Amino acid sequence: MDIKETVDRLVFAETGKHLSDIQKKAIEGICQDQTYGDIGKNHGYNEKYVADIAAKLYKIISTQLRLQKKAVNQSTFLSTIEAARMEYIGSQVVKANDVNVVGNHNFNIYSNTSKSEHNNDTSEAEINPLSNYQD
Repeated sequence: MDIKETVDRLVFAETGKHLSDIQKKAIEGICQDQTYGDIGKNHGYNEKYVADIAAKLYKIISTQLRLQKKAVNQSTFLSTIEAARMEYIGSQVVKANDVNVVGNHNFNIYSNTSKSEHNNDTSEAEINPLSNYQD
């Protein structure tokens, strides 16, 4: 999931609408460290309009991420969205000890069926494959 997709999900959750073209252009410009004036000039909008679009996006992001002490702004935008992306990705990851990566895009998901009575560790011999996914 890239930055625009992350912001689009947050905006959609708040408004029920996906990002508009100008919102996408503003995000691209912010990610490239452009000023609102530069973004506007590059896409035929004035600086104040781009700043207003960005401010509305920041408010939506802050609300959706429940950021009460620190609102999102131009200088914190990328780090905030990156943190949100990592949190989302982290919530989607299966426990590391349940996944065995095998080569390029291949992995097995295992079930721990037997544990040692002494230390609750699972050895390779005690693990049974549940599925084998190959991309």
